Amino acid sequence: MMTTTTDEDDSELQHAIQASLMVGNNNNTHKNAGRAAAATRTTTTSTAPEVVQIVTKMKKNGLTTTHPKVQMPKRLSQHDQEDVILRCVNRVAPYSFSVDTLLRSLKTIQSNPSNRKFHTVNTSTVTFQRSLTAPGVLDLLKALNFHPHHSPTNTTNFENNNNQIILTLSHYDAAAFYLGISALEQIQQTSPEYARHKALRLFQKELAPALNLKIDDNDNDNKEEASARKRYLS
Repeated sequence: MMTTTTDEDDSELQHAIQASLMVGNNNNTHKNAGRAAAATRTTTTSTAPEVVQIVTKMKKNGLTTTHPKVQMPKRLSQHDQEDVILRCVNRVAPYSFSVDTLLRSLKTIQSNPSNRKFHTVNTSTVTFQRSLTAPGVLDLLKALNFHPHHSPTNTTNFENNNNQIILTLSHYDAAAFYLGISALEQIQQTSPEYARHKALRLFQKELAPALNLKIDDNDNDNKEEASARKRYLS
């Protein structure tokens, strides 16, 4: 009888110990959760100013200081004159009409460098708008020392608008013109993009008279039909 009582006491004692351990674990869990939440708040609070400081530092010092291994490409104006001319000619290559017009114009100036009649380019003319509005044309002219002519009636920004600018050759640079002409001639001879666009232009040029003739024939047929109908009704 005493043995049974002892066993029951031991069993109750074990249950009590386990219950106590569970309560302790729950308390520890709540404490740990509270500590984690507090740590998160602290980290968030401390991180926000750091992010602001980093962004401010990037704006102040630039990408080069904050990320020294990242190399930003140079602006076009930061390249030397020869490099700018070659880059601009390559940009113009897919536009055969612009290439041909530029080459013809530069050769005219090269043949008559002292004739000031050829030193001015009015970008608002029909000829310029039709043949020289391709990407890279204005930058190429700028690299060849064409600059906006400053006058009370011409205050247009060179980079932002090419519809109402008068460009003037500030000084003739024979080497720059020679390089530009040579590069454009090279485009004419070797560029696949130039060749494709040139072929398309010639095809459209040959097709245009046929289309106009067909339209004229239709107009004549319509006029004859209208005249016959009028005679019949009268």
